[in-house]
Amino acid sequence: MEILIVHELPRRLRLRLQIPRQVSFNYAGLEEKLQTVKGIEKTSFNPRLGTLLVRHNGIGQFKERLLNCIREYFPFSISVRKASDIPQAAALEATQPTLRKILVKGGILAVAPWIPAPLLMAMTWSNVVPRITKGADSIMKKHLDTDVFDSLALAAVWKVRGLRSAGKLSYLMLIREYMAARAQPSSPVLLTRESSKRIIFP
Repeated sequence: MEILIVHELPRRLRLRLQIPRQVSFNYAGLEEKLQTVKGIEKTSFNPRLGTLLVRHNGIGQFKERLLNCIREYFPFSISVRKASDIPQAAALEATQPTLRKILVKGGILAVAPWIPAPLLMAMTWSNVVPRITKGADSIMKKHLDTDVFDSLALAAVWKVRGLRSAGKLSYLMLIREYMAARAQPSSPVLLTRESSKRIIFP
């Protein structure tokens, strides 16, 4: 297992837990364990992205205490690296939705009537096609996940309503991903790793 330090601010730390696919564990149990770490103010685990957001008081060797607590929770060896040191991880992080991306794309939609048609179509194409391609890749790998459903929805809207409508749907998907990445668990009984796995075609 590996822990990637996605970003680190004075009182905020985001980790990505690279947990082996065959391992099942209770997210709520991990969060409960983390509450015993001195200095933690709030934790939020995102099962979809596998990220752990920790807000803390920044006092003392907090990061070391946190990582030691995670190591104690899992019964196998854990290594720690910064995501920025791994090109693939850095590239993945760069594709994650941010508030800036939301505002920029929303602004483009707002002024769309005044954007020249060829330029607008090219911009919309660049937003829609990568999502459809991503879903196609998942199908080729025999993975049934949200990428597949997103690509099918976009392709259907594109066919029936046109590329511009598909672009609007792509923007709504971006907002959904942004909100999901920051959503707080609403139930103390969280999904297990098994229930959040991709479904594999036979």
